[in-house]
Amino acid sequence: MLKWAHETYPQAFNVVVQGRFPMQDDYGNTSNPVILNVDYDAATLDKINFDNVNSKKIWEIRDGGMVHPELQQ
Repeated sequence: MLKWAHETYPQAFNVVVQGRFPMQDDYGNTSNPVILNVDYDAATLDKINFDNVNSKKIWEIRDGGMVHPELQQ
C-alpha cells in the first residue's frame, strides 16, 4: 500500500494509513475502533527499499501515529 501510494502520488508530502478492525472488550462488547493510524513523510518513503524492507518493521519506521498492541505481536 505504501509503495503504491508513493509511486502513484510522488508529489504527496506524506502518506497516512488508517485501519479499523472489529475488537471485543472483556465484557463481550464488540466495536470497530481504529487500530492503525500511521503516517510517513515523503523523505521517509524515499528511503524505503520496498522490494527488500522487513514487513515486520514497517510500523517502526513510521514518522508518527499509533499501532494497536495486537498488531505489534
